[in-house]
Amino acid sequence: MKESGVQGCRPAPGAEG
Repeated sequence: MKESGVQGCRPAPGAEG
């Protein structure tokens, strides 16, 4: 998954914190 944006910096939805 190489997305040249901010959606490529997150491992999974809810893994923030």
